[in-house]
Formats: sequence, C-alpha cells, structure tokens
Amino acid sequence: MRYVAGLAGVVLCVLATPAFAADATATLNITGKISPHCSISLDRNSIDATLTDGPGQDRLGLSVDCNQRLTVSMSSLHGGLKLRTSKGHIDSPGFISFLPYTATFEVAAAGAKPVSFHSKRMVGGASGSIGVTPFHAKGSLDLSWKPEAPLIGGSYSDVIEIRVSGEGETGFPGC
Repeated sequence: MRYVAGLAGVVLCVLATPAFAADATATLNITGKISPHCSISLDRNSIDATLTDGPGQDRLGLSVDCNQRLTVSMSSLHGGLKLRTSKGHIDSPGFISFLPYTATFEVAAAGAKPVSFHSKRMVGGASGSIGVTPFHAKGSLDLSWKPEAPLIGGSYSDVIEIRVSGEGETGFPGC
C-alpha cells in the first residue's frame, strides 16, 4: 500500500509540473495625435492714444492659448501712425506727419521672451517666437513712440494685424 501511495504521489507531481513550451512575443505600436491649435483674443479692438510732441505709450491686454511653441507675426498697414488727411501728404517745415512706433508682444508664461518690432519693419510682416507654449496665458501688446519733431495737428492711424501660430512638427515622424 505504501508503494501504491508513493507511486500515486510521483504521478501527481509529474502531472502538476507544467509542460515547457516555446516562448512567443508580440510587439504593439502605439500612436496618437492631437491637432495643433493657437488662438488670440484682444481685450479691445482699438487704441485711442492721446499724442503729444513727447514720448508716449499704450498697452493692450490679450489672451493666448497654444499647444505648441508660439510664434507671433505682426504686420502694419502704414509702418507707423500716419496723419489722416484728404489732401495727401502734408509737409510743414519743423513738423512731422508720420510717427513710427515700437510694438512689443509679451506673454505671462514661465520662460517666455518678449517679441518686439519697429513699425517700419512690420510693413511686410515680421515674426518671432516667444520660446514657450502658452497654455491659457495672459499677455499684452505694448506700443511706444517718440516723435523726432512736433506733430502736425490732426488724426493719426495705423492698423496692426497680429497672428499667432505654433512652430515645429504638426505630425509624428514615421507615422
């Protein structure tokens, strides 16, 4: 009986031992994509500056949201504040009828660098990177000017178009 019980134990051990099988592997490639986006909104759509014969500045608040490093492009219609008149260009000795300015785009995001352009450079469009990805960030567009001579009295105007876009890859390499 002892022999039968011992033999039954050996048989059970043999049956409980797993059979060795060949190893197999599988590879799973995972990809995904999120569409790039950038948006800008201005606190107001115009600046009504009070010009004097001295230096001046004005600030416009803005909000940006981008899921890539932000590039800002600015273009100016006239390349500066131009006297609006129905008589064309007005020359008057000792006075000016055109006022260049500097536009500085800043975003309150860690590591962001301001982007600044002179209005004459913006005639054909100028662009630069703030160097970071601004997620729901506030910022400002600062305009500053310094007349080289007294201004001829009247209304001055310019139009700036501001465009924000992401820089870099918009897809995934090899996908």
